[in-house]
Amino acid sequence: FTATLWAMAFILLPALLEITPDGWKWLAFIALAGIGFVGSAPFFHDSGEGTVHTVAAIIAAVFGLAWTITTSYWYAALALAFCICMLGIAATDSWRSGKTFWLEMLAFGAVYFSAIFEQM
Repeated sequence: FTATLWAMAFILLPALLEITPDGWKWLAFIALAGIGFVGSAPFFHDSGEGTVHTVAAIIAAVFGLAWTITTSYWYAALALAFCICMLGIAATDSWRSGKTFWLEMLAFGAVYFSAIFEQM
């Protein structure tokens, strides 16, 4: 889990910096730093690590969505990520037990789709 999230952050950073408008690159850094800290604290049920994991996930989601809004196709990326998350919720019936997970997936999806759409 830790290696996967760190690899994702380090691989995604150059792509995000390339497509981010000048003056907004700090959003990408903070969002990806949040992802790195989520990876550093994988045991979210633990009292100590859980706090780090939760705060880092919120930071990554908020700044990831803020970064998404700086891109040209943010509305399409957000809509697509939202639809995919809703399908996942419907297929698994996990909204009650996994609200935070699905909100994180919405933010991840929006960032990835925005990056993909900007490269097209």
